[in-house]
Amino acid sequence: MKEIFLSLITFIASFSLVILFIAIGWYIVWKVFLSRFNFVQELLGKNGSESKEEFSPVPRKPRTKIRRD
Repeated sequence: MKEIFLSLITFIASFSLVILFIAIGWYIVWKVFLSRFNFVQELLGKNGSESKEEFSPVPRKPRTKIRRD
């Protein structure tokens, strides 16, 4: 009986750790990468009003006028 109980506890603890690691991994991927795409935010129903700019992987320089005198 004791062996069955220990096996069950080990299985539940292992399963919980795997789920925890997956959740932490998705959270990190969300914060670092996925939250920058408006498409992903719309899929999740998060129409963020904080920024309407689309994500660009390459930072752009501010446009300056070129004088042609």
